[in-house]
Amino acid sequence: MNAFLPLGYIDPGSGTILLQVLLAALIGSAAFMGKIVAFVKRLIRPGAQASPPSKSASANEDSPGEQRRAA
Repeated sequence: MNAFLPLGYIDPGSGTILLQVLLAALIGSAAFMGKIVAFVKRLIRPGAQASPPSKSASANEDSPGEQRRAA
């Protein structure tokens, strides 16, 4: 008989928690690294990911295509 057999047992509750911790660490680190890569890319090429300019509130009021309803 093997003397180390009882040390190899993990009950279902502990095994599930361990699996959840490992998966959360893997997914969290992948998301974190993705944010770091995106940040570095923005530093290298600052104009590549720029969003289009938004319209100001006065520009929206002056546009004839958009009409407001009275409440």
